[in-house]
Formats: sequence, structure tokens, C-alpha cells
Amino acid sequence: MKPMVTQYDMELFDALKNKNPLGVIAPRTHAKELAAILGMPERDARRRVEQARRAGMRILGDERGYWIAENDAEYQEFRRRYTAPAKQIMKTARMMDKADYPLHYGKKIGAKS
Repeated sequence: MKPMVTQYDMELFDALKNKNPLGVIAPRTHAKELAAILGMPERDARRRVEQARRAGMRILGDERGYWIAENDAEYQEFRRRYTAPAKQIMKTARMMDKADYPLHYGKKIGAKS
């Protein structure tokens, strides 16, 4: 099922795109500035970005701000950085799942009481 882009997603897209007076996609828009453009608290602006991403919009971000992906290569590079922490967390969790050692109370993982 293809994600559905809402009016709010398009407002966010326009805010990022139209920041530049020439109509060119701006290099970066910091969350604080984006919040001011959208007329909402910064936390809500960050939520709006997440909602738009879930709708399939390729809004990229780093410590310097948000921007619209200009091409697939730029998106793929962002995707690698964006998903890397989750991959490491899952790898650690899988290793912990495999552990077979006594816990604090002398029971092993999976042992019945």
C-alpha cells in the first residue's frame, strides 16, 4: 500500500522548498526555523517531518537541518546513516538473546522457575 501524502505534508514540503527566494530547494532548514515558518513549536515541526517521511516524502535531515532529497543517491546515503543505529541495536539485541549465562538470581535465560 502506497503511503498517502496529506495537505500538511505538502505544507511542510513547500516550507522547505520555498525558503529560498529563487524557489530552489534550500540547502538546509533548521528545526527551529522550520517551526517558525510553519507557526508551531519545534517539537511539533519535528513530528510533522516524521509524519511526512512516513507518508513517503524524502525529507532528509542532520544536525544542520532538514532538506528535500535532490536525487536517489542522496536519499540512499541518508538512509544508510538514518538506519545504522537501528541495525546496531538489533545486532546487540540478537546477541543478548543468544546469551546463555547465569543471571543475577542464578537462573539461565529461558529456564523455568
